[in-house]
Amino acid sequence: MASGMESPETAHETAHGASHKAGRVPTRLRLARLGVLLIFFVNGATFASLVPRYPEIIERLHVSNTLWGLALGIGPIGGIALGWLAAPLMRRYRSRNVAALAQIASSGALVILALAGSIEWVFVAMFAMSAFDAVTDTSMNYHGLRVQRLYRRSIFNSFHGWWCIGAVVGGFLGSAAAGAAMAVPTQTYVTVGVLLCCVVASWAMMLPGEDREQVAGTEVATGRAWLRPRTLAVLVGLGLLGALAGGIELGGSAWSPLYMTDQFAATPFVAGLGFVLFPIVIGALGDAVSLRLALLVIPLSAVLIMALSPLLRPRPAPQAAATG
Repeated sequence: MASGMESPETAHETAHGASHKAGRVPTRLRLARLGVLLIFFVNGATFASLVPRYPEIIERLHVSNTLWGLALGIGPIGGIALGWLAAPLMRRYRSRNVAALAQIASSGALVILALAGSIEWVFVAMFAMSAFDAVTDTSMNYHGLRVQRLYRRSIFNSFHGWWCIGAVVGGFLGSAAAGAAMAVPTQTYVTVGVLLCCVVASWAMMLPGEDREQVAGTEVATGRAWLRPRTLAVLVGLGLLGALAGGIELGGSAWSPLYMTDQFAATPFVAGLGFVLFPIVIGALGDAVSLRLALLVIPLSAVLIMALSPLLRPRPAPQAAATG
């Protein structure tokens, strides 16, 4: 672009900057933040809303803990399969559109799970839900960073806070529906309808226009990168760390209602609260021994995470090569 000219996006952000200097946040930017908060809320509530109904679905389908664990474990595979498309999709269709459409697809997968007549359909539902969820995660986080950049102060933690609120609200409402003996499909239709309305509202409030990410005075080096053995080992360790962390979250959220139902004969409402109070290996161990012992995998995973945590230390920046 020729010197002295600026794009509409640049002018838009410049106007926001001027407003900040005046000590106030523009209404449009506040709405954008609310839109991001709302889609984070929806994303958390989507998965959580049916977790309290898992014992009923398992009983209806007559599946073992191992098979159910496999169904849950296919979710991350779906995320890996589709998650890499998030960046190219955002470049072409913008983060706001990608986040909303992917979330609609992820929430819609709840209907497949609620109506599943066999474990195979549970596999399909879990795969689809996690696959589209991975795209939503990337795009909504990117859009959140865009809003934060315009805010000129840290607001990112609030987005993830509202994801947690969404998960708790979704789990509580699922527990309440179970306690009221509401049919799983009925609950799902109502839940998905409300969530879709929230997604539309979120999309309307998020920032329009092209996504831009520029850092003044920064140059990015490009070229072929070779993985050294030490680098590869660190990457494997980080991958294991992430997998264990995800396992802890999934263990608490997905298995606690079934555990409380089996071990304590808890009512559907109370069993569902196990998810609210507490977000493949566990299922296999549950069949081999008992869920009570299988859940020991969770604290053991936490110990391994602590052992691997030094990998998260930032490495010192390499010194610039001397120029002659």
